[in-house]
Formats: sequence, C-alpha cells, structure tokens
Amino acid sequence: MMKLALMVLVALAMPVGAARAQQDVPVNYSSPLVIATAEGARHEFMVEVVQTGPARTQGLMFRNSMPPEAGMLFLFPESAERYFWMKNTLIPLDIVFIQGNGTIHHIHEGAKPLDLTPIPSNGPVPVVLELNAGTARALGIKPGDRVLHPDVANSLAPGAGNQ
Repeated sequence: MMKLALMVLVALAMPVGAARAQQDVPVNYSSPLVIATAEGARHEFMVEVVQTGPARTQGLMFRNSMPPEAGMLFLFPESAERYFWMKNTLIPLDIVFIQGNGTIHHIHEGAKPLDLTPIPSNGPVPVVLELNAGTARALGIKPGDRVLHPDVANSLAPGAGNQ
C-alpha cells in the first residue's frame, strides 16, 4: 500500500516538474527584426524564430518573462487564418499578424496570460510576432507598418498574403 501511495505521488509530481523544466529552457533571441512605421520610426527587436510544428505549439508557454526588446517570430509554410491562445503563457503579449510581404495586417494588444479564448488574425497570414504587452501602443506600431526580417521576406512569394 505504501508503495502504491509513493507511485501515485511521483506520478502527480511529474507534470509539475516538466512544466518547471520548460521554464528553464534556454532561449535564443538572436535574430534581428525591425519594424518600420509609416511615420518613419524604426524599432529593432531580437527575436527567437520558430518554424516547426512543435516549436510553434510550445511558443512562449511556461516562460516567466521576456526582455523588453525581444519577441518570438512564428513562421508558417502558407498564408492562412491563424488563431493564437494564451494557454500556459504566463506573460501578457501583443500579437502581431503579418502578411507574406512583411506588412502588419492586424495587432491584438494585451493578450491576457492563461486565457484560452482564440485570438484570430482576421485574415490569412503566414507570420506572427509576439511582443510584450503594451509594446505596439508605446512604440506607435500599427497595421500597415512593415516588418523587416530575412525570414519574413522569404516566407512567401512577393506580394503573397495581401488579401
């Protein structure tokens, strides 16, 4: 009986330990990205690029913080309506939906931590950028502004995603 109780205790502790281990995953904010606003401002971020299914699914889950000038850039193989959520995401975010030519299509400001409500792109996009909540408003980043990054420019043929 004692052995069974110990096994149950260990089994219950495993998911918690796994979640904590994910918080300690090394991050790679090493890819420079620039947002050029219509007003002529240029804002530089260092982003972590994710382009595989598992990496996109994991996203910023279980992370306690993100540096102010950092972000996560999600690359998809095709332009489509995207839905993001904040499951297991502990930090509030601005979610920037980007067309294949680098034009910002839509910004969802202030996504709430742990919220399971789907956040739509409001149109087909192949690229999504997550920034700390409040960044878009503070820097005057708006739909129509341009995202400059080698992987964004190469995400689709020129002009793709403009719908």
